[in-house]
Amino acid sequence: ATIHTVQDLVDFNYKRFGFTPREIDVTRQLMKGTPYKLIAQELNISEKTINRHVSNAFLKTGAKNRVELIKKLEAREFA
Repeated sequence: ATIHTVQDLVDFNYKRFGFTPREIDVTRQLMKGTPYKLIAQELNISEKTINRHVSNAFLKTGAKNRVELIKKLEAREFA
């Protein structure tokens, strides 16, 4: 895959980390700074479900918080 933009890089990393389509939906909103409550409303799911998707994203990437998750999704390092 050719990577030209940050979004290309994020999309590559979603595949690399094995994100589900819903985890992608949630983390895309998270990367925009959208609060969990609004993400839940937009996706028509509970905040508890948002928390589960975010926890799964943390586990898959090894991130400990939102900032670290975003850095890992935008990272060019593939280690």
